[in-house]
Amino acid sequence: ALNKGLELATGDVVVQLDADATVETPGWLEKMLPLFDDEQVGAVSPRVVFDSGYVHAYGVNIVCPEGLHDGTTRITEPVGERTLHQNVERVREADAPVGSAPVEVDSGIGCCMMYRRADALAVGGYDMGFQPVWFDDLDLALSIRHKLSKRNLFLPTVHVIHRVGMRATREAA
Repeated sequence: ALNKGLELATGDVVVQLDADATVETPGWLEKMLPLFDDEQVGAVSPRVVFDSGYVHAYGVNIVCPEGLHDGTTRITEPVGERTLHQNVERVREADAPVGSAPVEVDSGIGCCMMYRRADALAVGGYDMGFQPVWFDDLDLALSIRHKLSKRNLFLPTVHVIHRVGMRATREAA
């Protein structure tokens, strides 16, 4: 579906926004779009907080000794012995430091991520090999960063709530 949307899109810039995410910042497009005036910007992602009040991601770190983890999280397993990327300690939004300037990150997360359509197409779009689970968004942003030598940014002035508590369970009622 993401690749079909990318194919059918007609604009220069695309926003991937999950159905369980709400953008809480008025004028958010006007805050994110100017970052693309710099041709070296690849993907931009906002401050994403779970509906529980814990930080989901202030950008995503991937290319580091600790391995994949969302910004502000603390790894709870020894480096080199991690068993699951979600084995992290998360902080409450009120306790997470956040500035006002964009910060370079390895990747963004797809619950809300903006990028140039041409860049996404140039790296082959979303990798279907990640179906039916996630990581296609991380792969897309990381591919734009590495294959096209662009910078991915975290923009703390745009706030998104990822309402994973609204997701329907897969169990029968």
